[in-house]
Amino acid sequence: LSMSVTRSETVSVTADIVNPFGARELVARVKALLEVPRVRRESERRVSSILESITDGFQVIDADWRLTYMNAEAKRTLVHNGIDPEWAIGKHFWDEVLPQGKGSEIATALRRAMTERTAVAVESYYPPWDRWYYNRVYPLPEGGLANYFQDISERKAAEQANARLAAIVESSPDAIVSKDLNGIIPSWNRGALRLLGFTDGE
Repeated sequence: LSMSVTRSETVSVTADIVNPFGARELVARVKALLEVPRVRRESERRVSSILESITDGFQVIDADWRLTYMNAEAKRTLVHNGIDPEWAIGKHFWDEVLPQGKGSEIATALRRAMTERTAVAVESYYPPWDRWYYNRVYPLPEGGLANYFQDISERKAAEQANARLAAIVESSPDAIVSKDLNGIIPSWNRGALRLLGFTDGE
């Protein structure tokens, strides 16, 4: 049995082996591969832009408790409290950046999130800065933490003022009655109860 192969057939077979798809498809695939890093960079820039624009402070802490990233609001918070944010990057969060906060409620929340790999939300008073914060802490896949925080000191001050006022009203021996715009009395204090003889429910 004999077989003859022409030169054109040989060239065709060789081309199919070397180029399993056409030149146009090859160019498209190369472009797609080159596009991946660019898309990744653009995505990272968008995420960074969002984090820099939010009003929450945002920090990334790695698995060794090193502070690796802060957005603009987090940096402003450190500056306001006498800490250089550029110096703080790469430093141990508790041993170097906030050593006075090791025993705080915020520190307890962050340690729980780190060890248990669970999200934690906490409102707490931070004595070294005399401020109240609301922290939302999330474990990251690589082992660290993302820490979002808000300064809620003004809200807590208003709540405490309202609580003090309510305590004063309730303990006053005078009759104090509240009335809405429709003339309906929603509540009165114990002084009013003693003088008028009716409970606020009545």
